[in-house]
Amino acid sequence: MDAPLPHHAPWTIMEDAMDSTPTAARRAGFTFIRLTPPFGRLCDLQDLVRASTGFARFFFALRQPFPVSAPSVYAYDDYPDSLRRHYDEQRAWLRDPVLDPDGSDDTVHWQRGPLWAGLPAAAGADAVSAGIAFRFPLSGGRHAILALSDAPAPASAEQLEALRPAAYHICRRALDAAALERKLDRTLEATEALTRRELHVLRLSADGFTAEEIANQIFVARSTVNFHIKRITQKLHARNKTQAIAKAALMSLL
Repeated sequence: MDAPLPHHAPWTIMEDAMDSTPTAARRAGFTFIRLTPPFGRLCDLQDLVRASTGFARFFFALRQPFPVSAPSVYAYDDYPDSLRRHYDEQRAWLRDPVLDPDGSDDTVHWQRGPLWAGLPAAAGADAVSAGIAFRFPLSGGRHAILALSDAPAPASAEQLEALRPAAYHICRRALDAAALERKLDRTLEATEALTRRELHVLRLSADGFTAEEIANQIFVARSTVNFHIKRITQKLHARNKTQAIAKAALMSLL
């Protein structure tokens, strides 16, 4: 059995009076999990960030879409401890522009100034109050997010684009450092084992066709369609057909 992911206690994002902003409302239901990678690997990442990008600080996050009803964000960074405690205690991920679930741009400039309100200057908030973030789609509907700060942000689109290969390489190293994909890939096991017929049945189901209608279209018995649907839900580790379709959509199988 795989060892559990190394993390501090998870906090389930809830809506309340303090977090009633539109962004917070969109994030209700997410679970934020702070990871603690091995110290040596964290130092290696710090060196890689500085050498390949010129930035001094990083914040890495992986958005995991499953289960659909309560997705998760796994994150770690090299920020000062005082900022990290403030971020967690104030549930700042609710308002963090880096984690905006509706963000569609691959590369964005961000401002985090309001997140550090009330902190003394000595806490180091100035160093991570603004920067740039890169978003990369991964397998299974996941997204890796890398925020870089504590250096002047590139001014032109060309300069930003030139940083993308290095940012992607850092994301891959960050995933390896926390062993994230190896731990989370069990939710996607056997996805590749879907047969062509199973994919066809899955897509017809997603289009709203009943088992009987699918059977008529592909010239098989209704019981055969039901068997395919049962196998699909098993292979996608879904509880039922509805969840299988939702997972398939996030995996870009439809």
